[in-house]
Amino acid sequence: MSLIQRLSEDPEIVFLKNLFAEVLLLTKEDLQNPVPRGCYDGRNEPWRIKMEALSFVRSRYCQLICDFLGIDYERYKKEVLKSFRPLKIDKRSATKC
Repeated sequence: MSLIQRLSEDPEIVFLKNLFAEVLLLTKEDLQNPVPRGCYDGRNEPWRIKMEALSFVRSRYCQLICDFLGIDYERYKKEVLKSFRPLKIDKRSATKC
């Protein structure tokens, strides 16, 4: 058995892969849902949660996680951000559109 096969079957590596996959899925949900997780109690602002998720997607950490999982980072980023739309504000009247 090769070293790569032994590492891929290591329970700690399998756990890390599952954990990182969950992080990527939850980040995608936070960006694409109108109200992200944790915003139902009225204490957290949805835009803040979305900006934190957006910052993570653009970070080197996200790229490293994708590399670890064997996922194409640019494709993941494109998929996650395709339905993300920031809040638009009408500059003339300063109201939300």
